Amino acid sequence: MLRIFAEMRRVPDESDKFKPNPEQRIYLETMAIEMADHAELLAYSGMRKEEATKSTVGDDHGDEFKIWGTKSESAERTIPVNPALRLVLDRIKSRRVGPKTKLVITSEPRTAMRRACGRLGLPMLRNHDLRHYFASVCIASGVDIPTVSRWLGHADGGTLAMKTYGHLQKDHSQASAKKVDFNASFADAQSSVA
Repeated sequence: MLRIFAEMRRVPDESDKFKPNPEQRIYLETMAIEMADHAELLAYSGMRKEEATKSTVGDDHGDEFKIWGTKSESAERTIPVNPALRLVLDRIKSRRVGPKTKLVITSEPRTAMRRACGRLGLPMLRNHDLRHYFASVCIASGVDIPTVSRWLGHADGGTLAMKTYGHLQKDHSQASAKKVDFNASFADAQSSVA
C-alpha cells in the first residue's frame, strides 16, 4: 500500500497525451499530494469516502477523531487516532486554515489510485478497498473484531465484520497460540503458590 501512495504522489514527467507547462505541473503536483493524502486518510481511518469529504480540521481532537456518519445514525462515531492516521492528519492540517475547513478538497482518490496501480502493474483498487485495508491491518495487529466493527461504524455489533474478516482472526489466533508456553506459566504459578 505504501508503494501505491508513493506512486500517487509522483507526477510522471511526460505522458503520451499531455505535456504540462510549469504552472500546470505545479497544479498537478499539488493535486497528486492531495489525492494521496485523501487515500491515506481513508486507509488509516476506515472512513467511507463520503465521511472523509464531510470531515473538518476541527474533527481532530488529538487522540480521537470524530467521524460524521453518512450511512446511518450508528455510523457517527469517534475513533482513536493511530500513529499513521496522526501523520496524515498533521500533513493535511498543515495546508488548511480554521477548524471548519474541510480536510479533503478532492471528491475522491479513485482515479489517482487506478493510475498509480497501473504504473506499478498492480490490480486496481477502489476507495472501498482502503476501508478493507484498514480493517484487515487492525485485525492482523490484534484488535478484536467488535472493536474494529465500531471503528468502521457498523450497526450490527460485528456480525458483518466477522463474516468478512473472520479468517484473519483465525490466522491471528494460530500465531498467538504459538506464543503460549505452559512450562513458563506452570513454573510461575508454582512459585506464586509456594
